[in-house]
This record gives sequence, C-alpha cells and structure tokens, in this order.
Amino acid sequence: MLADIGLVDREEVEGVPSTVVHSLSPAGRDLYRLLRSYAKVSAASVSGPGGYERFWAVCGLLGEMWTYGWIEELGHGGRSATELTEVTSEMNLHQVGRRTHQLLSWSLIYKSAATGNRKRYQLSDEARRGMALVTGLGRWRQQHVEGEADAGLTVEEMATVLRVSLPLLQLPKHRGRNIKLGIVGTTGEDGRRGSATLTASVSDGGSVRCVKDQLSDDAWAIGAVDNWFAALIDDDRKGMRTGGTPACVRDCLKGLRKAFWTVTAT
Repeated sequence: MLADIGLVDREEVEGVPSTVVHSLSPAGRDLYRLLRSYAKVSAASVSGPGGYERFWAVCGLLGEMWTYGWIEELGHGGRSATELTEVTSEMNLHQVGRRTHQLLSWSLIYKSAATGNRKRYQLSDEARRGMALVTGLGRWRQQHVEGEADAGLTVEEMATVLRVSLPLLQLPKHRGRNIKLGIVGTTGEDGRRGSATLTASVSDGGSVRCVKDQLSDDAWAIGAVDNWFAALIDDDRKGMRTGGTPACVRDCLKGLRKAFWTVTAT
C-alpha cells in the first residue's frame, strides 16, 4: 500500500529465494522529516489522554477538523455545536457533540462564555499551532502529489492558515498598528486571478487578531501560496512583496514561523 501511494520504493533482488527490499522514497523521506519536525514542537504543548500514541491521535483529529471545515469556521470566532453541525453534512448534532467532547479532552478546543443557553467552542493554541502541520503537508503535497504547477493549498486555505495562526502572535513593539496580509493565486481558466486579504490588528497589549473592518494599513505583505510556504516553513521572505513599516512586516512573518516551529515550554 505504501508503495502504491509513492511513500516507499520497492526493489526486487534476484536470487534463490528472491528478496524484496523496501526503502523510503524521496516523498517518504520528506514526509518523515516534516512529521519529525512537527512532533518535536507539538510534544511539549499537546496534552490529553494516552501515551506516545497521542501525537498520531492529534494529527488525525486535526486532519478531521480541517476536512470538516471546523478549523475554517472556528477561525472566524466561537461556534456552537449547532453551528458546527450546519457546516458538517457527514455528522448529525449528536455526533458533533461526541466529537467536540473528544476535542475538548485533547485540548484542541475549549469552551468560551456561553451565549444564551448555547455553549460556544473556540480553537485552542494547540490547534492553532497545528497550522504548521497543515502548511507543511500543503507544500509536501505540491512537491510530491499535485505537481509543481498546482498549489498544495488554495488561496482560501492559506488565508485560513493565516487567520487561525495570527492570534498566536505577540507584537508589543507594534501596538496599535494594522498589518495587511495578501495571498494571490495563479490565473484560472476564467482568466481571473484568485486572491484573499486579511487585516491583522495589534492591540494596545500587543496581541494580534484579524478584523473585518477595512482599516488603514501601517504595513503589508503579499505573496503567492509558494511565497507563504517559504516564509512560514523556511523563514525565506525574499519572494514576498512588502511595504510600510519594514520592522512590522518582519516581526509579523518571523513571529508566525516561530509560533509554528519553536518548542514552547509547558
């Protein structure tokens, strides 16, 4: 099976008896390095039941949350179980309730203050740091599955990654400033070039959040999905177009990468 999906190379060695030698393919080695890097940074912060297997459990849960659209939905703010059910055609309200209980036990979400009689769920910092894995897998897919011509993440998916991860930042040197982040895609068959823009607002205390209002920007950074891969994974910002206050842009982009790939003490 692993050979069929390109993660393992299979070589038949002639002889009596014949021998089959398996080894990691280039794609398999790259995937191993990505998972090893993510395991190092997540092990210190991910909590929950179980032992060594918790890493794989959390990876699976993050993948499900991404597939269901929950990470995108919760990236916009707190949601009730009913609201999560509305965006998940595969699950009914009872099943969503069971899954949110599981996510709570693994500290991937938490309950915020109730509105009326409805509990509302928010993404935890652990889940937000999981965007490192999503970003890494996106580039891996681009390089080894989709091909160089196709992005491993769409413009909208990269916008979700940024929206979800920005609250991890603390930028006290830039309090009161607004940073515009843009993602541009390739031109589609309709001749249009997809794009998405986010505005990150730094509070007086230095915390960062996305805002809907079209605020004036003190700094900005725009790049294609490939450029964002390079900035968030390799700390390579050469392909980004930037403007405004240079230090503001630099600290925002470096802060995102640090939040993804630096071990955080518990």
